[in-house]
Amino acid sequence: MDMNWFLTPQALYLIALCGMILHFFKKQIKGESILEIADYFKLHLKSTIVAFMATSIGFLAYYFLLASGQKADIFSCFAVGYMFDSMFNKWDKEIPQ
Repeated sequence: MDMNWFLTPQALYLIALCGMILHFFKKQIKGESILEIADYFKLHLKSTIVAFMATSIGFLAYYFLLASGQKADIFSCFAVGYMFDSMFNKWDKEIPQ
């Protein structure tokens, strides 16, 4: 198998989306959420959509940075998805009064 496939735009975007999904699983493991994945995304639809859009924009910004001659970094794409999902999940939490 050609390992350069992992550095294609499609693979890097998929890796960014995997970062979002793995953030959800981290929350499950730590006991921060007891919902099933489909129920979680339905209940937090607003933050999920915004996190998805932010991940997509963050990925595009990173990908266009690659046009300047930088090397593609799989971990950076993963971190984009993880970071934006984490950030916008905090936005969706209720603030105690």
